[in-house]
Amino acid sequence: MNINLRSFIDASRWLAAFFVVVGHVRHLILIDFKEVEDKALLYKAVYFLTGLGHEAVVVFFVISGFLVGGLTWERWRAHGVKLQPYFSARASRIYTVLVPALLVGLLLDLVGLHWFNKSELYTNSLQYHTISLNSTISAAMDLPTFFGNLFMMQGILTGNLGSNAPLWSLANEWWYYCIFALVGAALTGGGGAKSFLCHCCGGSWLFASWQVNALGSGVVAGSWGTRLG
Repeated sequence: MNINLRSFIDASRWLAAFFVVVGHVRHLILIDFKEVEDKALLYKAVYFLTGLGHEAVVVFFVISGFLVGGLTWERWRAHGVKLQPYFSARASRIYTVLVPALLVGLLLDLVGLHWFNKSELYTNSLQYHTISLNSTISAAMDLPTFFGNLFMMQGILTGNLGSNAPLWSLANEWWYYCIFALVGAALTGGGGAKSFLCHCCGGSWLFASWQVNALGSGVVAGSWGTRLG
């Protein structure tokens, strides 16, 4: 990868991350645009520029997929499939951030719930009519939700922990990595048609299970396909 392309990709990732942060901040401090009575041009511009968070997340995922998937693909084609280093790298990248975020976020929510809840932000979150607070925060601060988020089940078997709404993106990222590993290993592992079909079946089951909120069975299917290959 030449230096100009790398600089462009790095700048794009930073810009995408910036728009994501701005979008989350806006949802916490401003009402949704549909609630604005005076829809002047200036307000429209502000809401437009701060409303690109969803698109920025997609851009960030695509760039991450290009960097992680592309490099891994070339490495597997040249040296063979090595799933353990792949998942070790992915897990260390995510969990070094996820675990502190869960603990610190829960601690801050507990402080807010007990000492800064005069506005009922934590116990009546829905009154604020914003997509970043689409559930009651205090109801999402229990141990099942904590462990669900720890094992990447937020948005699947549990909600996001407390007020930390951006956690949904980590679950998506993790399962994208799993699907890529199944399909990529099948295509580059040299295990023949049986391996290819098993991995693709496992990947399909993983994706289908995601849609029906039963991802646990998809993980088992992926492991089954890998062993048969």
